[in-house]
Amino acid sequence: MSSVADALIVGAGPAGLALALLLLRNGVSVRIIDKSKTFEIGQRGAGIHPRTLELYKILGILPKVENRTSRVPTLRLFTTPEGDGGPIKEMEMIDFLPERLEYHRINTYILGQDEHQALLRECILSEFGCVVEQQTELLSFEQYPGQDHVSVCLSKTQAESSSIVSETAAFSWLIGADGAHSFIRKQLGLSFLGQSHDIDLAVGDIEVEGLDPNYWSVWGDTTNKMLNLRPYTSTSGKKMGFYMMGGANLDTQKANQSYETLVETAFNVIGKRHLQFGKLVASGIWRANVRMVDKMAEGRVFLLGDAAHVHSPTGGQGMNSAVQDAFNLAWKLTLVHKKLAPPSLLDTYTSERVPVIASILDMTTALMKSNWAKVNISKQGGWARNFEVRQFGINYRRSSIVIDGIYEDNGEGVDPFRSGLDGTLRAGDRAPEAPGLVDTMSGERKSIYDIFTAVHHTVVILSSSVTGTALYGGLQAGLASLWPSNLDLVKTVVVYPQNTDPTPIIGAFPILLDGDGHAFKNYHLEAGEDRIVVVRPDGYIGALVRNENQALNYFRHIFTA
Repeated sequence: MSSVADALIVGAGPAGLALALLLLRNGVSVRIIDKSKTFEIGQRGAGIHPRTLELYKILGILPKVENRTSRVPTLRLFTTPEGDGGPIKEMEMIDFLPERLEYHRINTYILGQDEHQALLRECILSEFGCVVEQQTELLSFEQYPGQDHVSVCLSKTQAESSSIVSETAAFSWLIGADGAHSFIRKQLGLSFLGQSHDIDLAVGDIEVEGLDPNYWSVWGDTTNKMLNLRPYTSTSGKKMGFYMMGGANLDTQKANQSYETLVETAFNVIGKRHLQFGKLVASGIWRANVRMVDKMAEGRVFLLGDAAHVHSPTGGQGMNSAVQDAFNLAWKLTLVHKKLAPPSLLDTYTSERVPVIASILDMTTALMKSNWAKVNISKQGGWARNFEVRQFGINYRRSSIVIDGIYEDNGEGVDPFRSGLDGTLRAGDRAPEAPGLVDTMSGERKSIYDIFTAVHHTVVILSSSVTGTALYGGLQAGLASLWPSNLDLVKTVVVYPQNTDPTPIIGAFPILLDGDGHAFKNYHLEAGEDRIVVVRPDGYIGALVRNENQALNYFRHIFTA
């Protein structure tokens, strides 16, 4: 039985690829398999929210991502048939906002899922020489209590000869990123709770000429017949449209039967033939099947992305939530795999993510019903998206492993999806951005998101006085005494107010000056206060405390004694 990697990731969508890159960065070897013969094409899952962009900043790939994104086009709503009056309304699906200093990025962008996946594959290949093994399928797996591995049986179709080769192998961990029809989830026997709605859409990508490239065009509404076309340019320079077509009086099955029926149905909805459709690149039927698991792991086997939760496309939460799954799991799996944390840490993957996903599904289902509500097309209806869809409000305030030394309530009434936007800052929340920090050694200006990484816990000591020196010394001494082998997993910086003279202590430890005052403001410090903020590798606050002993107590929940 072979064993050539620590983890086997089944499925090469955004969830599996993001997890692969995170694990590889953390020194955990992976194999990635996918049963498809060719990589997926098409734009579905294209909305990339700013919280995901912040996470990609932490991962170090944000510039590569942003080079491929585009703005969300303005919506143009037309009646059906269109007639000669032009659009009856223009509106933003999601407002394009001016930058705000507590967010590294604040706006949602478009990045087609095929391009998104290609970018992640390129990163994995260029950095680690790791490739996705296509036409490779997981046939079965077994795990037994007390064993340190999962046994798997794989089937691989040889590209040259089309012959099938079987392989048995053992991995420390098995990851199911194998989509909504997950084989791994079914084999584990996990429930997939939720409901199906009598709603479906024909979706896909088609070459199109005559479509205004600056607008997302919508004809009709779902009470009758609806077509929306979002323009984009393919990597080969073709003018394309991502379409969604449906409604109470539109037969999506018939529309999806052939190229001819698809185009004829589209023209029937539009009411005139001013567009020229070309090659159909991708097509399918989406059905409103909104479901989730009640646990995201069983032993050494984990689920993430669509394998664990399926969403309505309204709100663009599915892909973004999958990336959040990967960030939450990766650092925990790394520490447990390296025996630097107790296995119980992995239980918090379920306890932290399941409440978040449940709250998101409630929101996206409400949006979906709003989109299908009987409203006049001239009204805003279900098209507008609130600030919450940007995912800044996601929090783990009720987690058993976060330590809050500022607020002492028990988390009653916390919404895992929205409460991070309630105007307070608590342990479990997203770590805010703070630009304008000045490195006292180099003079370089940086933001706090330049300091965070996906392979470290980052301890930020915000000190209004020289007590920061004592806090730093006490924390480092405690870490060295309790977990000497883990010191390289924690990096610590001290942030002083902008008017501090750092001369006496320059070089003693990493010191930043809050050059523009944003760190003390965005982390909610009053004059004269000290605060220690422990930021996890997934960009969430693990501890928000007043002294080094409380901070060390957080690490007692994380690291092996």
